[in-house]
Amino acid sequence: MNSLEVKFILEACRAGDLDPDDPKIAEAIRAMDADPALGEWWAANQELDRAVVRKLMAVPVPEGLAERIHAGRQATAAGGSLNRRQWLALAAGVTVLGGLGSLWLLRPRQGELAAFRRDMADFIDRKWDHTFDLEESDVASIQSWLKQEGIQTQVEVPANLASSRTLGCKTLKWLGNRVTLICFSPRGAGTLVHLLIIDSGAIRSVPGGQPEFAQFVNWNSAAWSSGAKTYLAMTTADATKLQQCL
Repeated sequence: MNSLEVKFILEACRAGDLDPDDPKIAEAIRAMDADPALGEWWAANQELDRAVVRKLMAVPVPEGLAERIHAGRQATAAGGSLNRRQWLALAAGVTVLGGLGSLWLLRPRQGELAAFRRDMADFIDRKWDHTFDLEESDVASIQSWLKQEGIQTQVEVPANLASSRTLGCKTLKWLGNRVTLICFSPRGAGTLVHLLIIDSGAIRSVPGGQPEFAQFVNWNSAAWSSGAKTYLAMTTADATKLQQCL
């Protein structure tokens, strides 16, 4: 069972509904216990559920709602029906509530650095079609375009990377936060270095000013913060070559 299958099964359950007697759920639980990244994903998933519940519980129940629902049920049972205006009002109310819920869920949220690293690796490996919002061969042109478009300002690229040829840049979202991806082709690295930039406020425990190196599956990475931004450099080259690029 791969991670996508585990997530598909567990997302259909709540924490209190994980039936260990169900073979598929039991297998998913074992896979989650053996994979720290899946465990972290599950914890974040449950925290989001709890946050939604807290928000819903904080909404005051309109006075007389239970009586109106009961009366409506009796009217329906007696053969009554809502007229067109009543149905439109009900549909509008549901639409508004759904829209408000969607807006709340789409608000930028914070996440852990490890989750950011994992999700960016997954994006590059499986979800990205390798197209760019802007194709440019030098980072200065990319920085100018990002600033002009109001996407990212004050982007600080390490000198060794800044002197490398670029392929272009791409923007994406992570937990509602904007991420900018710039692809570099440093000499001697033998492969690309992907630099991902996000507002530091999106990361719960931001890294310091010096790169913090970590390995994730087949990716070597380095993360650091500067100003209001957090940077994540990722490459399939070995860690020594990544250090040289920074």
